[in-house]
Amino acid sequence: MNIFSKGFGKFLYGVSRFLDITLGYTIDFLEIIIYFVESIGKGILSLFVMGCSVIFLMIPFGILFLSPLILKLILVFVVVPLLAKFLRDGIKFLKYTLTEYLYEKSNYFIDGTETRFVGIGDYGKEYIRKEEEKKRRAEEARRRAEAERQRQQRQNFEDMFGGFSGGFTFHDFTGQQGSYSGTNQGFGPMNIGFKEKYEEACDVLGIPYNANQDQIRSAYRKKAKEYHPDLNKSENATEKFQEINDANEMLSEENMNRYRNLN
Repeated sequence: MNIFSKGFGKFLYGVSRFLDITLGYTIDFLEIIIYFVESIGKGILSLFVMGCSVIFLMIPFGILFLSPLILKLILVFVVVPLLAKFLRDGIKFLKYTLTEYLYEKSNYFIDGTETRFVGIGDYGKEYIRKEEEKKRRAEEARRRAEAERQRQQRQNFEDMFGGFSGGFTFHDFTGQQGSYSGTNQGFGPMNIGFKEKYEEACDVLGIPYNANQDQIRSAYRKKAKEYHPDLNKSENATEKFQEINDANEMLSEENMNRYRNLN
């Protein structure tokens, strides 16, 4: 690379650095506005709910919401945060697209490093893919947390009522209704549903029903790697990957011991 190319590359680096910092501060400023306005809006809403019930009952809703003050409050505390979020997301997209493109172009002119993409639009597509992946991972984390919460609820239920005898109606985690006998042994409706779920999880990982924890971990790693969405591009990879994670959660040491006690 000649001196002119390196000089132009340094210029592009300076521009990309300036945009990176400027747009970053703009995004932070919008985040502060969103947080500030939404916090005040929640406080005002709480005051309406807790302290203004009588006013809502005495004044017709139509007249109340036609009030200039109410309209201004709606504009400030509802519309402004929505517009700020829309602007923030747009600037995030612009920041990633421009800076990534310019950074890589500057490296190309300085030391000849090839860029990953030809056009700037491809960087925008990459940003969208990353955001979708981030949302997918967040959804998977939420589902795992929800599954753990439900598992803990079932465990608390059994710990609380496991020592009682006599029948009462319940809905177990399979969605089936039955009567609980007050014991974890035997094949009551809850244990039958648990047995089926446990064996179904073993089938998903391709392991025998009497597999130990080492076999379960080994099978889970193998299956998770095979169907990880980053490595497997088939249409059902994400669904299969989630199914594998659910099966692994089901095959905990606690559930493994419970399954063995049923046999």
